[in-house]
Amino acid sequence: MSVRRRPRATREVGIQMERFRRFWSWCLDALGTELAGARREHHHPLDEPPGANGRPDFNDEEEDDE
Repeated sequence: MSVRRRPRATREVGIQMERFRRFWSWCLDALGTELAGARREHHHPLDEPPGANGRPDFNDEEEDDE
């Protein structure tokens, strides 16, 4: 089976892929910025290092050392 190369079609696909990449790169960069800002504003238990048992501490109450 022989494969015919079609430079014009290859070039057109490259142009479309570049447009696709530029569009999604911008969108994903903007999403990353929004998520980073939201993460700074809101504390989430999974952002904390794991406790002694290796799991995040999901208790909202502070433990008293008695």
